[in-house]
Amino acid sequence: MALQANALTTLARFKDYIGCPLSDTSKDARYEFFIDATSAVMETYCERKFARSDYVERHDGRLSDTLVLKNWPIVSVSEIRVSQAWDFSDPQSVLEPEYYVVENESVIRLRSRLFSKGSMNVQVSYTAGWITPQNPNSNLPKDLELTCLQLTEFYLQTRDDRRTGVTSKSKNTESISYLGDLPDFAKMILDNYSRSEFAAGLVSSVTNG
Repeated sequence: MALQANALTTLARFKDYIGCPLSDTSKDARYEFFIDATSAVMETYCERKFARSDYVERHDGRLSDTLVLKNWPIVSVSEIRVSQAWDFSDPQSVLEPEYYVVENESVIRLRSRLFSKGSMNVQVSYTAGWITPQNPNSNLPKDLELTCLQLTEFYLQTRDDRRTGVTSKSKNTESISYLGDLPDFAKMILDNYSRSEFAAGLVSSVTNG
């Protein structure tokens, strides 16, 4: 079994993190399953993908000079098309690159023009995301990989302790959460990468900028 392409750490790094010798392969398949599952949980919580990929998105034109894309950081924009008739094959729908710039890793800003008002009349083809740790050229933020390591260990320990399905227990008047929700140490990091939090911050900065 090999890790999925969107895995946010490597098997070797996880084994080093928990102090398991690389030569001990008896639990590799289990570790890979939990790494993949944890990476998926992180994506679901943040409502986005982290691994670099190509996207084609359609957005409403709002008579604004800015467009906030769903995935970031933007690596490149291959094409922007605007069509009131949704005819995105029409050569006349192409917006030439000199008419826009990328700002804040997720915003398309037009130069001296506005996106015409319409429903899903703007189509953007672009590449966004980070190179994941399975690639030697990985540029995934270190706090994201650390969170994946910590959460993977947390889920393994939770399963080994047979706490699956338990949402909380009381111990010395303290509440301990398990699988009912993400632990606070993960939320603290992941909230910085969540689509809703990021978009809200961008909208604020664009409005006030």
